[in-house]
Amino acid sequence: MSREDEKASANPLLVIADERSGSRYARAVGCKGLGSGNEMDWLIEDISATLKSWGHGGGSGGELIMKPDGEPALLAVKNAFIKFHGGVIIPEAPAKGEKAENGLIEEAGKTIREYVCTFISAIEEGVDDEIPLDSNIIPWIVRWAAAAVAPATAAVAAAAAAAAAAAAAAAA
Repeated sequence: MSREDEKASANPLLVIADERSGSRYARAVGCKGLGSGNEMDWLIEDISATLKSWGHGGGSGGELIMKPDGEPALLAVKNAFIKFHGGVIIPEAPAKGEKAENGLIEEAGKTIREYVCTFISAIEEGVDDEIPLDSNIIPWIVRWAAAAVAPATAAVAAAAAAAAAAAAAAAA
């Protein structure tokens, strides 16, 4: 395992991508899955609040498609979220080993990690000191990295949708 893999394993991020809006969500979660007791209840509540802000209301009228990979820790988070958020949750699972089917989230995770590294480097350069990975600023940086990625992603998605609509109209 490389040093970078060890860092990622010791500092897991949960990343969510909304296909419709281009919005991105990322949190430094501290552990994979739900942890022990109620230590990760904050995460389930935060995911639910964020998805509601994106227009995925849950409850009796909400419908949401979730596409987690088959990792047991993520499935535990998904199941806890479904129970908390409510609504109709349609699970979709990519074929085992098929990263291409999860391309959107793979790219979102990669881009957010790159932004996190850039933000950390800029801050370290500005204060002329190294930020420890267990610093209290890291969760804030992760949230801001996801927020910074989302507008650019949404603009690209909107432009692609407009181009597709124009092509369809021209073909008709």
